[in-house]
Amino acid sequence: MVTAANAPVMPMGKNQAELDQKGKAAAGAGVKDRSALTQMLEKSRDEQYNVFMKMFLAQVKNQNPDNPMSTHEMTQSVMSFFTAAEHAQTNKLLKQGNDMRMKEQMAAAKAYLNKDVMYEGDLVKFEGGAEEIQLMMPPEVKVAELVILDANQKKVKTIPLSLVPGRQTKLWDGTSDTDPTTKVPPGFYYTQVVAKDLREKNMEIPTILKGTVRQISYQEEDGEFLLLVNDSIGVEVDNLLNVRKPASPELLNLSKSMQDQARQYEELVRILREQPQMEASALSTSIPEYIS
Repeated sequence: MVTAANAPVMPMGKNQAELDQKGKAAAGAGVKDRSALTQMLEKSRDEQYNVFMKMFLAQVKNQNPDNPMSTHEMTQSVMSFFTAAEHAQTNKLLKQGNDMRMKEQMAAAKAYLNKDVMYEGDLVKFEGGAEEIQLMMPPEVKVAELVILDANQKKVKTIPLSLVPGRQTKLWDGTSDTDPTTKVPPGFYYTQVVAKDLREKNMEIPTILKGTVRQISYQEEDGEFLLLVNDSIGVEVDNLLNVRKPASPELLNLSKSMQDQARQYEELVRILREQPQMEASALSTSIPEYIS
């Protein structure tokens, strides 16, 4: 009979080393399992299903006979797989949709580069020259005026408006109400139409500005592209009212040449029209007068 005293004793150091080795192997297996699951979710639906079924059947075959997996556990395992696969596929489709939408927006925004645009806005970059400001006056307006504000929303200039319905164009030369002879410093200024209807209620009349699209900016918080007019004013595509391609320098030179030719032609026509009158006058003076 073997007693406890005669039983072989395993050194503690060796036992601990084996336990550590088994723990590392288990951890490594867990990492491999997670990596395999990640790779599986990146595959197609059919490939995912085949890989999962192989893993599931291997798990069923090698389960403990004394404690087999219940039907509920099998169902939960299958449902968990398909839920994870569904989430992965949904995320993949959402990412593809967002990427496609961003590419479409970028292509649409690029189409406006170096184009002259008219848009609804209230921000003007004054650089010393006259600024053109347009608006559409609606009917039934009692009082209305165009106000220019500085960056601190302080009134700078007041421009009277006609109450006749239709489009109006106003020029702001950069002067202020306090000093009509001196221009304000360059910078950003706001436009605002202060108007009331016949019932003394405030009316919102947007101002229409124009400029040239020089750059494109992407807003991450909104996921939208902005058109940078005059290099610094962001304009949304939905606010555009008119877009046209500016005339090329060659076309401008051609137009100038054609205008010169038109002026020369008009001058020639004028000379030709005057020439018969001059000849008739000379002829009448050269004929002697006979007195009967």
